[in-house]
Amino acid sequence: MQENNPDIQISEKKLEDFVFDHLNGSNYVDGFAIIKQIDLEYSFVHRQFHLGAYGIADLITLDVSVTDGVYVEVFELKQGCIDKNTLIQVLRYKKGLEVFLDDLNISHEPIHCNLIGSYMSSEAGFDVAVSCIEHISVFTYELDPNCGIYLKEPALEYNDKSISDKSSKILNCFDYISKDCSSQLQQYYKNN
Repeated sequence: MQENNPDIQISEKKLEDFVFDHLNGSNYVDGFAIIKQIDLEYSFVHRQFHLGAYGIADLITLDVSVTDGVYVEVFELKQGCIDKNTLIQVLRYKKGLEVFLDDLNISHEPIHCNLIGSYMSSEAGFDVAVSCIEHISVFTYELDPNCGIYLKEPALEYNDKSISDKSSKILNCFDYISKDCSSQLQQYYKNN
């Protein structure tokens, strides 16, 4: 998948400003509440959240109004391509947040990850690998001269419903994860 309009560029900082403004206000993006409004009385949005050795997350939201503990979302923003490195990066932040909350004995729901970039990697199996991971969403953005930034959720799976295709997708997913992500994740978690 290629960038929608390579002539129009936005900085990662401007993208962060856009998402932050929508998290802090009552704005929905094109009527699609992919970035939900949060109740600031019980929640907060934090930019450039430092997670020690795990890195610095672009944005996190923390909602303490839920009954089963806190609800956390982490956002990783990319000016360009969402790829396996972006995925590994956001999973590192997720792990750091889990460690942080667990060390403080704070009960929490599963942490949700959001990847936002101008396009998704066309590397074979990447879309299938992402679709196999729970609590993760991927959004691409387009720049429109009339409405600014437009976010959309790309289809992450093929539409063929045959059993052999489903089996193939599952095998491709495990193959992709084991070859490309597993060794990097294992090395990272071994060191931390």
